[in-house]
Amino acid sequence: GRWKLQLPHGYRSMAGQPPVPGPKPGQYQRQRVETVELYDLLADPSEKTNLAAQQPEVLAQMQAHAQHARTMLGDSLTKTQATEVRPAGKL
Repeated sequence: GRWKLQLPHGYRSMAGQPPVPGPKPGQYQRQRVETVELYDLLADPSEKTNLAAQQPEVLAQMQAHAQHARTMLGDSLTKTQATEVRPAGKL
């Protein structure tokens, strides 16, 4: 689709780390995205411009889709219990 919603999340990054000699990689740094971000992938495929404030209707629609997915699949970050996940080993 055209729009990408980026929810707050943590991740590991090596950005800004100096190269290290030898076969071992450098240390990862923990990073965190604290805000909700919305990108128009057709106009901005490199995701440089956050349009969340300029597109509140699209943001609300995308957040509703995300909440629906959380409800169906569960989400440990928001402590949402899944409603449509079968027990492991059951068809």
